[in-house]
Parts: sequence; structure tokens; C-alpha cells
Amino acid sequence: MHSINLLGRLLMFKSGRKIFPVHMLDMLVAVSVPQLLISLCTLIISSTSLPYNLDCAEYLNPASLATEVMNNLCSKEDVCSICLCKDTVTETLMLPITQWLDSYKKNSHLLTINERVLLQVIDILCQMASTSNGRKHLLFGEDKDLLSKSLNSAAHKIAEFCSLCLKSLTTGKYSKLPSQKVISESLYLCRLLYNTCEGFYVLQDYKLHIVIMEAWKKACLESESTATPVPTDTDSDDSFSSESGPNWELILQDNLLSVASCAKGVLLLEQLGLLYQCAAYMNSRVSKELQVSKYEKFGYGSMISVFAATAAGVQALQSTGFVQFQLVDTWSALECPISDTPPIRPKCWPTEVIDRSCQKQLVRLSTLLYAFPAVYELLANEELANKETYSFREIPQTLADFMDRLIILNSPSKIHSLFNYEESHGFGLRVLNGLVCSLDTCLLLQTQYQFQELFLKAQADSALTAGDDNSIMIDMLSVERNHILVRSYLIGGSTERILPAQVLQQDSAKPYPFPLFSKFPVPASYIPEIRKWNHTNQDNDLMKKLSHSKDNNQSSLRLKELHTLVSDVLLNQPNQLQGTVVQYLLEEVTSALLDSSEGAIFPYPATIYPETAHEQGTLSPLQVMGSKMVIRYGETLGLLSENGDYFDGLRQLLQLTSAHLSHQQQTIRKKPIDNQPSILYCLCQDNTSFCLNRQFTN
Repeated sequence: MHSINLLGRLLMFKSGRKIFPVHMLDMLVAVSVPQLLISLCTLIISSTSLPYNLDCAEYLNPASLATEVMNNLCSKEDVCSICLCKDTVTETLMLPITQWLDSYKKNSHLLTINERVLLQVIDILCQMASTSNGRKHLLFGEDKDLLSKSLNSAAHKIAEFCSLCLKSLTTGKYSKLPSQKVISESLYLCRLLYNTCEGFYVLQDYKLHIVIMEAWKKACLESESTATPVPTDTDSDDSFSSESGPNWELILQDNLLSVASCAKGVLLLEQLGLLYQCAAYMNSRVSKELQVSKYEKFGYGSMISVFAATAAGVQALQSTGFVQFQLVDTWSALECPISDTPPIRPKCWPTEVIDRSCQKQLVRLSTLLYAFPAVYELLANEELANKETYSFREIPQTLADFMDRLIILNSPSKIHSLFNYEESHGFGLRVLNGLVCSLDTCLLLQTQYQFQELFLKAQADSALTAGDDNSIMIDMLSVERNHILVRSYLIGGSTERILPAQVLQQDSAKPYPFPLFSKFPVPASYIPEIRKWNHTNQDNDLMKKLSHSKDNNQSSLRLKELHTLVSDVLLNQPNQLQGTVVQYLLEEVTSALLDSSEGAIFPYPATIYPETAHEQGTLSPLQVMGSKMVIRYGETLGLLSENGDYFDGLRQLLQLTSAHLSHQQQTIRKKPIDNQPSILYCLCQDNTSFCLNRQFTN
């Protein structure tokens, strides 16, 4: 017993692992770390009396101590990568599952396995799958070749085991199958693997979502036709919890919901028609504040963000009442008192924009509304109420009502209807600040509600002297409005705009050094000095190397050469990558992609007929505003000369691009600004015909 504990402690540290390999007197071969771990795995899988729940009497079981050592090694990322991410160790640990699969494939009598041992093995694998290196090892093997889909990896055996067990359970092919507890634990292990994009890619061929759906439907039918089981004194807690019908039904539904951990999973659930049921199940768990399982690092907030990134997912969340629940919860935290009982101590006056009691609501709303599809489905063509009077008991039920009551405060009646005007309106402004980070969302809100004009008027009204921006009063709301106005007017990265701070500087003579304003354009202090692009034809080293790359006819080698060349230029001579060089580089890359079968997504068009563009009609208000913003962005970078007339050229390019893409994709209701042709228009320096004749545009 002491030896196992001592060896486990040694393997946890780098200096302890240096002791190995150990030369034994009675052995010709030295014992290495993998051989020691294989011995521990053999001790676990060969045990016939391994307890699942350890108590004081059973703790001294050697297999239990070996299991504890393996779990401790798996819990550390670096130790797991060094010691356990070996094919020989994993194959030894997977031996019970491998033997069961072999007996199943031979169509013979199913091998009877010790379920206690199998549960401990799965628990060790779950601990390994919770780490990044351990998950990659289970998916791809020791080599970690991300481009291969080797069927010999542990993930394939686990997925096949789950699939065969569920299929046999649904069809009733075999009478002696692993218990529901074993199947549920193995499903949870698969869940830890396919909740990432790489895991979903490896396991998608097993169609676990379809197998789980069929088992879930059968469990629902059985639970409806049978009475609810009642525990008796003779039933053990373990057997009752694992074999009960309602619990098995919830386990399968929870695993169905876990398929939506990525956008592809949401699409699969929508194709199966189970998106609403999974969203309703998630809503019930979130409303009860139930936690996810022990090895999962992210809660339901991560899954909500995946749902919100798709239109179908947002519609499912709205249909289940999840959106309404979040809005009501936010309103209650802002406007409703916690209790009517007078407190012994007075409530602390909040010193931050978002009080600590409302931070969770802000995070939840930001998670729900971070993507444009969510905002579009909830706000598109939704008008604000703009009532003359508002009741204090009137709670917002939709996102449009939330905007009307807390963000777009364009009348005194809205202000007077709030108990905590500054805190509630500041919370709404902070939510809007997160929304305008998305360009499409910013354009949608501006075209529908004109929030920029409203905030400029509010800034002008807060000035002590009419028409003097220097006299605008600095408070929490004016600082938040100033930040939103700058963020929504200027686009670009950290080197292309300067965003003002949202807090005041402590112990400073000038607590807010950023200028406030009440009309556009924004002050020049928010625009940094940007090096203008050189539009002249450049005969530099990069152009010469690009011309020599044409000699290689193999598209894959050309792409590799271009990638290496551009990487070297960006690191050593970034000034050369500008002007016509960028146009030439895009042309070369597109030509190489068209020559390769992997890069050709759409067929190359022979021509784009101008008359089809007129059938598209005029640009939408959102596209018009987006075009103006892109032109202003090009002028700021020096791609376009200032005070030029570029709108007609960009409009023509957007219409022609839309006409071409309409033949290759379904018609969509929303028409946001297409960023790719807009940026290409700036790179081609207002030359629409030149841009249309380039292969990268087509």
C-alpha cells in the first residue's frame, strides 16, 4: 500500500520522474514510467472486487489505490501529457472495452465484464479527457496527427461502445447488456470528447446524436406506460438511481443537449427536430440554477452563446421563454427591491456603473446578444412603444421593451418610470456598448432606433453652456454615452482608433482626459496618427519574389511558398506589404486556390452580367449606412482620398456581388453590409472595373 502511494507521489513531480527507469535486481529490463503505469492499469482491470464507492474498510484495496493514483496523474495537465498520453498505457486501460467489442463483432455470447472495474476505467478516462492534451491523445493517439482519423484511437472505441450499447438497448438484440449507469458514464465520456470542434470532427461518423435520440424516444414511451418507481428498504441507492426510467430519460436528454456545444451540433439538432426540446430542457436547468457535471469546465452560458449564434437557436430560446426569463430577472435586479423589510444597515451606495448584484445579469445578456443573428431575430422590424405614460409595475417582456425602457430614453415619461434612473440607464448603456461591438448589430440598431442622434442630443442637453462641448457635465451617463458614440462611429483595431475610458482616473487633476462632444465627426484626439498607404507601383523585393513564384505550377507548393514569403515579410519588412502589392498578392493566392480541388468552393464565373444587378433593387438602409462607414474607414487609412465620391462605385460592386451570390445560396431576409467586397473596394482604390476583373473578387 505504501509503495503505490509513494510511486504516485514521485510521478507527480519532475524530479521524481527522473528516478526512472529503475533497475531491479531480479529483472533483466529496467522498469520505466510507462511500464509502471501499465502495471497499475493491469492491477485495476484485473481486480474482481473493486469498490465503486470507497469507504474506510475498502480503501486499502490495491486496485482502489491504483485508481486514485491514476486520477491524480490525470488531473494535472503536464503530468498527464508526459506520463499517460502513451498508446501502450491507454490500450491497457481500454482492454475491458476492447474485449467487449471483439465479442460483439464475433456475434457470439457477449462478454460479461465487471461493471465496477469499467466504471473506474471510464472515470479515469473522463479525468484525462478534461485536459487539453489528454483529450487530443484520446482523439488522435500518441502522434496527435490532427488531420488523420485513425480508427485505432481510444475515442473511436469509446464511441463505438456507446453506439452499439444504445442500439442494442433500443432494438432488444441482446438481453445481457451493460447497465444504464455504465452506458450513461460512457456517454458522458463521449460528451467530453465531442464538445469541441476537433472532437466533433472525429466522432461525427458514429452519428451519436441519432442513436441517443432513438434511445431517448424509447425511454419516453416506456416512462409514459409504466408507473413511477418508488424506492423501498430493500433497494440500494445505487441501483435505484441508475436503472430508474425517468432518470435514464433525463440522462439521455442531457446528452442530446450536449450535442449543441458547437454550431454544427445545433444544426444537427435542428435537422432532427429536437432543438426546441433541448432548449426547453436547458431553460429548466438554468432557471433552477443547476450546475453542469464535474469534469466540464464551462456552464450553460457557453452553450447559450452557441444557440444565440444561429437564428434557429435564438427562436428556440425565445419559444421556451428563456429570453423573457432573462429580461424579467434583469429588471427585478435593477428596479425591484430585494425585500420590503427595513434593513438594519443602510444599503451601500454603488460606486461602479454596474453594481455587484447585477453583474451576473449583464454577463447573461451579453452572452445571449453577442451575435448578430440573435439581435436580428429579436429586434428586426420591432418598433419601440414610446408610450405617454408607463406604470411602475410594467415589466419588459421582450428585447424591444427592454430597449424602450432602459436604453432609448427619449421622453421624460420613461425617465420618471424608473426607480433607479442612473443605475438602470447605465446598465442599459453598458449592454448597448456590448451590442455595438458587432458592426452589423450597430448598423441595425442605428437604422431602426437612431441611438447616435439621441445620445448626441443628450450630451448637448447636459452642457452647462449651450453649444459649448467643453462645458458638458462629466457623470456616469455622459461617460458611457461618449464611449458608445466613439465606438459606433469609428471602426478598426486598437491602432486605428482610440476608445475613451469608461471610468474616471483616481487622484488626478483631470479625472477624464477625453473630450466630450455633441456632434459628429468625433474629435481628432480619438483618431491616432496612421501611416498612409503608398499607392504607387512598387518595385521592391516582395514584388520580385512574387513574380518568381509563378514558375511553380503545383498549386499546393505555390500556396506554401506564398505563405512563407508573406510571413517573412510581415516579420521583417511590413512596410512592403501595401498598395498594389496587396492586390497582386490576392490575385496570386486566388489563382493558386482555383487550381487546387480543395480550395475551389464555388465555380469560377465566366462573367457577371450588369443587368442582373438592377434586379436586386436599391441597397437597404443598413447597407447604405454600412457603405458610408466603410468609405470613412478607407479615408482614415489613406486607402481612399478624402472628400471623394465613392458611394456609387461601392454600391455597384455590392449589387453585382449580391447578384452573383444569389445563384449559389438561399435568399436571406437580413441583408447586412458585405464586408469582403467593401474592403476589396478600398484596396483597389475606388476602381470598380479593376476590382470586378480580379479573380479574388469573383
